[in-house]
Amino acid sequence: YIIRITDGLFLSLTMNLSDYAWESKFDEVIARAQSHPHEARSNAIAAGLRGWTALHALLCRNPPLNAVEAVYNANPNAIHTLDDGGETPLSIAQSYGASKEVLAFLKNPPSLSVANVTPTSSHGSMAKDEKYNQHAMT
Repeated sequence: YIIRITDGLFLSLTMNLSDYAWESKFDEVIARAQSHPHEARSNAIAAGLRGWTALHALLCRNPPLNAVEAVYNANPNAIHTLDDGGETPLSIAQSYGASKEVLAFLKNPPSLSVANVTPTSSHGSMAKDEKYNQHAMT
């Protein structure tokens, strides 16, 4: 985007991964996640959105599975990240009525070594979905 401030003065704004997610531009989400994976790794990208990652932001737009996979591949740890309200991307997806395919993917993502996945939050606690899953397994 280029915004004209005054005659001869322009401000250029570049869309980021979360911007494309908010606008439901899923093809752009896929391309941006591949070309700028660092944008999927920052809670600051979705500024002002309760500590959301790009994955949180995407999941409130009922995205197709391939868009979710692209953002996940850019930052697998985001799947366990809690927002400021303690919600995981799975919780957000459930709240916004994500497809069965997306929910199944979020519940059982491609195998990652458990040692490589670190649940994170601004509060340092394990994602509540993970607590539930651990309790259900015992």
